[in-house]
Amino acid sequence: MFRKTAVKLTIFYSSLFFILFWSFSFGLYIYLVYSFNSGYVTKVRQRIQHHITQNGEITLRSFFVEQNNAILDKSREVTLENFRRGLLLINGILFVIIPTLSWFLVQRMLHPVRETFQKQKRFVSDASHELRTPLAIMGNEIEVTLQQERNPSYYIRTLNTMKEEVLRLSGLVKNLLVLARQRESARDMEMQDVEIADLISKVLASFASRFEEKGVKYKVEFPEENCIIKGNATMLEQLFANLIDNALKFSPANTTVTVSIS
Repeated sequence: MFRKTAVKLTIFYSSLFFILFWSFSFGLYIYLVYSFNSGYVTKVRQRIQHHITQNGEITLRSFFVEQNNAILDKSREVTLENFRRGLLLINGILFVIIPTLSWFLVQRMLHPVRETFQKQKRFVSDASHELRTPLAIMGNEIEVTLQQERNPSYYIRTLNTMKEEVLRLSGLVKNLLVLARQRESARDMEMQDVEIADLISKVLASFASRFEEKGVKYKVEFPEENCIIKGNATMLEQLFANLIDNALKFSPANTTVTVSIS
């Protein structure tokens, strides 16, 4: 898309520059032709004759006048011919320089637009990827719950799971907007101490119905001591959710997914 636009703009600007320069060259050439017309040559001849007469060189006047007439005519022809050749040479050089310069200027002009488009594309891709997992969990919970009648405690558990996913979705949307702003202003995200084991356990609890439905078990291997890191809790939760979602997606039935912290 941007390449076609760049080519079109390059052709447009090159044509504009060529028209301007060719117009200037043609006008300058017409001006010189007019300046070197017979009237100009006649004036020069008259000045030469006047100069010879004033200096008393009457006996040599006819000789010098004839010689100067020939020189003036030849000079006029040579000057115009050299000028034509010069214009052709300059136009030939500009025929290469102008499109190259136009392409360079167009690329610089389109660079901010291209960057903005890429940022928007990445944002849409990130948003669709990050929102897929919570929506899948909610849809799964609803589907499993509606398959048969359940006791009230099961419905409460399902609603709590959906509530957690809704809150996570809200946090994701907020962080996606923050991420989009950061790419523009380079501001840091809010960082805090996060207990990894508790966070992973929370994520696994939200995937419980999906594990059960697919017939896949999971086990955790956490160290006894607390594992605390500095980070953004919502983004870390989404990271672990994506990892567990991928592990569940590619695990066949009757297998076990091991989640460990080392």
